[in-house]
Amino acid sequence: MYYGGTSNAVEFIEKHKKSSRVIDFYSDEHIKSISQKNSIYSKNTLQNLDKQFGKKYRNHLLAIYIGDENKELMNELATIYAPFGKLFSLSNRNGWPLIKPDFLFINLVTQEILCVGLGRKNQIFDYELHKKIKNNEAENAEDRDIINNKVISTECSQEFYELDHLQIIKMIIKNLETLGEYFYEWDILPGNSDVMVEKRSDGLYYLENEDHEGLTKSEVSKLEADYKRYDKVIISCIANLKNIFPQIERYDLNTGAY
Repeated sequence: MYYGGTSNAVEFIEKHKKSSRVIDFYSDEHIKSISQKNSIYSKNTLQNLDKQFGKKYRNHLLAIYIGDENKELMNELATIYAPFGKLFSLSNRNGWPLIKPDFLFINLVTQEILCVGLGRKNQIFDYELHKKIKNNEAENAEDRDIINNKVISTECSQEFYELDHLQIIKMIIKNLETLGEYFYEWDILPGNSDVMVEKRSDGLYYLENEDHEGLTKSEVSKLEADYKRYDKVIISCIANLKNIFPQIERYDLNTGAY
């Protein structure tokens, strides 16, 4: 099924498909393993795609979830393919480790690997693995993004997305981007989500255990509403992602890096 891969790579894929850490999106096996409820698939999805596009797209796209930084999984990845080891040890020009991606998308046709995750302030980032490594290893640290006066792109080619007929990657990225935006808004709200306050003699409300200016009653109500509104979106995005990767947890994706 997975042509050109080493026996260790094929063994890795088969092992982790069982726990849904590795997803072979365009496969009958995957469709049979998931609930049709809340899914973008139906029993006839691939058959309909076959009629419309042919079968080249089948089994071309793998996704791996590493958002919880599972050490066993990451060690296995680094062992079976050296660039993954380099990915997990990338640092910036000051020597600080780069935030690791949450998802890896492997296109077996174009031989590209798209890395996607939430970074500082929970802003989304993405890059093609091999291009990112090349860019990061440029000899002149001041010119990592420019060699011979040419900007080095770390984006995947357009061909990378051509066989993703259901636009699964774009859907995941959109959910992750929205999740990051609302994580950020949630995290910068004063106090905690339970909005515990005490009213003082000046008539204002003060957040417990917080060095914060007093709030009016309407400001407290707005704060409570904001927490609920952001939480609703966060829960929705997590639910959408969990439909694909059931082991995803909210706290794994929030970087907390501010």
